[in-house]
Amino acid sequence: MSKSDLIFYIIFVLPFIFRGLHGLRTSGQVGMSRKKGWGSVLVWFVAYLVLLTLAVLEAPLIVWAPRFFIGYTAIWTGILLRLLAMRELREHYTEFMAVKQGHKVIDTRPYRYLRHPLHLGLMFEYAGLVTIAWSSIAVAILVLCLFVFFVRNYREEEFLARKLGEPYRKYMVETYCLIDLVPRSWLAKMSDRVGFD
Repeated sequence: MSKSDLIFYIIFVLPFIFRGLHGLRTSGQVGMSRKKGWGSVLVWFVAYLVLLTLAVLEAPLIVWAPRFFIGYTAIWTGILLRLLAMRELREHYTEFMAVKQGHKVIDTRPYRYLRHPLHLGLMFEYAGLVTIAWSSIAVAILVLCLFVFFVRNYREEEFLARKLGEPYRKYMVETYCLIDLVPRSWLAKMSDRVGFD
C-alpha cells in the first residue's frame, strides 16, 4: 500500500471512526427490560457495515470522480446532523424507543423543524455510501433501509404520542418528517405486517 493510499483510507474512514466513538460514548444510557426498536437498529447496523465495506472497496477507484465528493459530502452532512441532534437530546438519547422519567418533548435546534433528525442524518449517510459504492446491492440495501426508516418513524411517533400525550401531538403538527409524504394508513398497514420494532 502506497503512502497516498494510506492517507486516502485515513481521510475516508475518519468520519466513521469519529461517529463510532461518539456513539459508544452516548449509547447504553437507558435500562429497559424489553428494548423497543431493536429490529430497526439491527437492520441499520448490518446495512451500515455492508455499505461501508462496499464504499471502501470502490472509493479508491473513483477518488477524483464527482460521485465520490457528492457521496462524501452527504456522509458528512448526515454525521453533522446526527451530532447536532444527539447534542440536543443529551441524556434522552437512545437507539431504542424509550421514555425516561421526566422525559419532555425536545423542540430546539434541529428538532425545531424536524421530528427525526437522527434518522434523517443516518439516511444521508446511507445515501452517501451508496453514491460511492454504486452497485445494485447497495441500492437494494438503501431501499430496505428507507422502508425500515418509514416504519420505525411511524412506530416511534405512535409510541411517543402515547407516552408523552398532547405535547408530542402538537409537536408533530408543527414539525416535518419524510414520513409525512406517505399516507399514515399505508404506514399503519406496513407497520402491522413487519414483525419487529
